[in-house]
Amino acid sequence: MLVEPENIEVTARQLTTVIGEPPHTFSETEYSWALDTAGGPEIAGGGTWLILSVPRDEDEQKRARDHPGIYEVALLMDSDDKERTVMTPYGRLMLVPR
Repeated sequence: MLVEPENIEVTARQLTTVIGEPPHTFSETEYSWALDTAGGPEIAGGGTWLILSVPRDEDEQKRARDHPGIYEVALLMDSDDKERTVMTPYGRLMLVPR
């Protein structure tokens, strides 16, 4: 999820309330929570994560200002292809081989 820097602490507190656990890691610019999934695949580094961060470049700044919220989703593929990133009108989609 992307939010503007002035909103990251408030959004992190709101997500902590909803998730019911404190963030696994946090800094001034990024928070992350490990999420429980029902039968979801385990990946190197451990399952499903929600990451809240501030924008890192101009495109992300515009997205956070105009449409704060979910920005990137990564999906595991049963494929030997290399990792790919696709930009959509709704955010970034990453296709990650297992």
